Amino acid sequence: MSRAAVLGICYPFPRHYASSILLEGLARGLEAEGDLRVAAHLPGEPGGRLWLLGRVFDGRRAPSADCYLTVIDVPLSVRLLRRLRGRPVAGVWYDAVRDIARERLPWRHPLEVVVRDNVAAADLVLPVSAELSRMAAEIRGGPRGVVDLALVGADLERFHPGVDGAEVRARHGIQPGEVVVALVGRIGGGGTTGDAANFSGRPLVRAAPAIVRGAGPIPVRFLVVGFGPGLAALRAAVREAGLEACFVCTGGLPHEEVPAHVAASDICLDLLDDVFAARARNETKIKEYMAAGKAIVATGIGEILFDLDGGRAGLCTRADNGDLVERVVELVRDPARRAALGLAARARAQERFAWPVLARRFRREVLPRLVGR
Repeated sequence: MSRAAVLGICYPFPRHYASSILLEGLARGLEAEGDLRVAAHLPGEPGGRLWLLGRVFDGRRAPSADCYLTVIDVPLSVRLLRRLRGRPVAGVWYDAVRDIARERLPWRHPLEVVVRDNVAAADLVLPVSAELSRMAAEIRGGPRGVVDLALVGADLERFHPGVDGAEVRARHGIQPGEVVVALVGRIGGGGTTGDAANFSGRPLVRAAPAIVRGAGPIPVRFLVVGFGPGLAALRAAVREAGLEACFVCTGGLPHEEVPAHVAASDICLDLLDDVFAARARNETKIKEYMAAGKAIVATGIGEILFDLDGGRAGLCTRADNGDLVERVVELVRDPARRAALGLAARARAQERFAWPVLARRFRREVLPRLVGR
């Protein structure tokens, strides 16, 4: 093509979703180059899912482009874009709760049937994990059209070691000398009744007393920054355990405020159960922790093992509380170790997960297959 190619990016869900962060970051990285124009159509805050879906795929609103990028997990996204615009569509596949390539899908989960149809219909599928790549190849009858490019990164200009977290610490009454252990992101689980036995932050709440004891004279504060159905259950469990003095739970925050909260932390956590959905994911929060140069303790499963370079850019833990306590206490007591891990994490983020790096790979490995360049 003699003119600059135009990539249309379409996605209907709110900006605080990890997949929204992914597409916005990629769009910024792609726009830094002069021979590609991005016509992004991304939402602000939610106005209802059905309204947003119609807003994005309304033929009057979908941007005119040579090719399109959307998210496989959005119902009908690939089929509707191809019907409306008749152009090639690539779909990022962000997560799955079950093996939709091999399992018989129950009738009460029709959206998973639609996701499987999107995987089959897309011109290119961009899975974010090895588990999703395997499923995509099985659904499509082979690896053709499956691009192993995990488009999950971080904005290294927003998240970096120079961000000042002092105001956040002061706002939440965190005293000088307190070591802050942070958990950032969506708090899943909890059910409709806030079941205190089932929420994604429960390993931290269970381990907190032992961490405080193990730290000895070093004061520890736990900072939870996130939203989701499990947040009420987490707060209830903190109250029931008598840990209110140790925990700060901010609730959901605009993504623009997250860098300062990560900066206010000394140790950052990502604690996942070893289940299929966790192995299929690729965690945005890990890249943001790394970009900020923080010491990380995370469950050593799935893509996290690659992210943390097998333990060289962060500590991998098991799901049991004893191992988590040992890893966190080790870092609470050793600020030099925290600093070394933070430097290694930042360096790996610069090499692997910066949006300009991922955008260059997208241009090299995906764009020519969509527009024939």
